[in-house]
Amino acid sequence: MNRGFTLLEVLIALVILSIGMLGVYRLAYVSADTASYSEQKAFVTEACYQRVMELMNYPGKNFKDKKRLPDGTEIKFSTETGAALYSEVNEMKLTCESNDIRAVYYYYESQQ
Repeated sequence: MNRGFTLLEVLIALVILSIGMLGVYRLAYVSADTASYSEQKAFVTEACYQRVMELMNYPGKNFKDKKRLPDGTEIKFSTETGAALYSEVNEMKLTCESNDIRAVYYYYESQQ
């Protein structure tokens, strides 16, 4: 009675196992990449929101166009003014960018 596996059966099992492990490796890589992107997107969005709050709470004050976060990430700010629905109000568009990540906030200011 032969009990055990042949060399061919063992090789086929190893090929199937290695293909499965490559799938798990790729899944882990994509998951880590997505987590990193999400973290950076959250930082840029929060910085943009903070700038909107600064602009609304301190009207007329000039703020820097760039901000460096503690982790070294540099965020660039740009503001565009456009006409709003009402004649005495300006629509303000604040864009925050860092690397390939962008966040945009719209807010409104009265014309003075």
